[in-house]
Amino acid sequence: MYTVGIRGNLTASHSLLGVEPEEAEPHEHTYRIEWRCRAKSLDERGFAVDIAFMESALTELLRSLEKSYLNDLEFFARRPVSVENLALYLHGRLENRLQQTNAAGDRTLLSEICVWESESAWAAYRP
Repeated sequence: MYTVGIRGNLTASHSLLGVEPEEAEPHEHTYRIEWRCRAKSLDERGFAVDIAFMESALTELLRSLEKSYLNDLEFFARRPVSVENLALYLHGRLENRLQQTNAAGDRTLLSEICVWESESAWAAYRP
């Protein structure tokens, strides 16, 4: 299996209920987002996935969320804005882009999102 990946940054705020008081207040993180894609084979260009496509898709998504209050997103109306759920949210949006462009052709493609909320704390989502 081949793996390619990129990373980007997102500065956004959120609040969590039912946790320490400082977490319940709106606060900001600069998240580091890592997106990895795996494919069983390479395409005719020798790519598992086109990294330029991945960079464009991730940049566009992160730009749309930059400086936002994540709790306002409809996705988080039904779930806490944890780092785990942020990984799930980002993965869903990027997976849709992969499927729309058929980036893998007839090759099996798996993707994973890892969201770092600090230098030492992260969560990942992979279906």
